[in-house]
Formats: sequence, C-alpha cells, structure tokens
Amino acid sequence: MRSLKLIALASFFWSASAEKPEFVTIAIDENMYTWRYIDQEWEKKGRIINSIDRGENVEISLLEKEALRPVRVRVISEKKKEPVVEVSLKHRGMYQSQATFETWSKGPSFLRRPVYYDDKAERQAMAFDERFVIHKHDLLFRTDNGLVKLNTSMSRHQYFTSVFSTENRVYLGTSLNGLYYASYNKLTVTKTRLKFKGMTRGLPYIPHNKSFYLFEEIT
Repeated sequence: MRSLKLIALASFFWSASAEKPEFVTIAIDENMYTWRYIDQEWEKKGRIINSIDRGENVEISLLEKEALRPVRVRVISEKKKEPVVEVSLKHRGMYQSQATFETWSKGPSFLRRPVYYDDKAERQAMAFDERFVIHKHDLLFRTDNGLVKLNTSMSRHQYFTSVFSTENRVYLGTSLNGLYYASYNKLTVTKTRLKFKGMTRGLPYIPHNKSFYLFEEIT
C-alpha cells in the first residue's frame, strides 16, 4: 500500500461471539478499493463503485474522484454476526457492506442533487447513525421504505454537523449553535414535529456580540 493514496480510515470494535472479540481497521483508497488491516498486514477487499455498474479495473476521472470522496465511515448495526458498515460519499449517496468488505451495496436513497456537469449527484450525508441521517439543515429518519425528512423546530440557519440517538432521544451537533436534543417516538416520529432544546451550557464559545455567541463545531 506504499504507493496508494488513502482518503478515509476508520476503526471499530465488534464481537461475533463473546469468546472472540475483534478490533477492525479499514481504509479506502483514491480508486475506491477497501482495505482491511488483518494480522499486521493490509488486505485488499471490494471496490465500492462496483455497485454502480463499473468494471473492476475502470479508471476514475478526477471529477468523479471528488464526487466519490468519503465523508463519514461508521458501524450502523452490530446486531448481526457481521456488523453493517456504512460510508457516505460526497456526491454519490451512501453505501453499505458487512465487515468482510467483499461487496458494497447502495444504502438508503438520499436527496438527489443533479447539477449540469453531474446528473448522478446526490446530496451529502454529513453524519448518520442506525436511526437518523443529517444533511446540512435536514434531519431524516430511517424507515423500511427509505429515508423520511422530518419536521423539526430547528431553523434553516442552523447547520447540522453530527447526530447521535437512543431509542427515544436524538442529539444534534451544529457548526456554530452548539448542541440540541429532542425526545421522539419511533412509531410517530415521521408524523409529528420534533421540538429541540439547547444543551449549550459549558460548551466553548466566542462572543459575537453582547447577546449572540458562536460555539465550537460539534463533530
């Protein structure tokens, strides 16, 4: 791997059984191949863009390399024998693989963002977990039928940068406005308005003026 340019790196812990826990490290190179670190060596795995009708050895243009650049990589489910790992790409949506990383499949449908030079573009998933996905000013909930955009009390000038959820509460990190949380019911969350409350006390900030503060970005 000495001559390869790595553009994403992620590590996570999972256990297929109580007797054999495992720490997994993966990397994605600029040609969208996945690599897994096993027994002190890097082992080449599947190519993410094979999932969009590409050949194994097809070259990727500089423009498409930028569109395919990974934004986030994380485990979204540890309930199966092999955990589900998901990656969000800059303008190509989201892809999923089990921890073998031999094959990748298209993840949940995301918001299309066609532009004149790229009709395949999708909006960027800034962050996600097993229940929610965020895009700039939008919070989306995972359902069996795909992602559903939620109605929330957050204003459009608040830029979302991170998300974390439990079975009944979701937390949103922002670029300048601190941390927020809201309670929800997974059975009714797509039909009701989520009312978020601030959790900014104790967070580092810079005073913009006497009444407005800029908080450090939460990622």
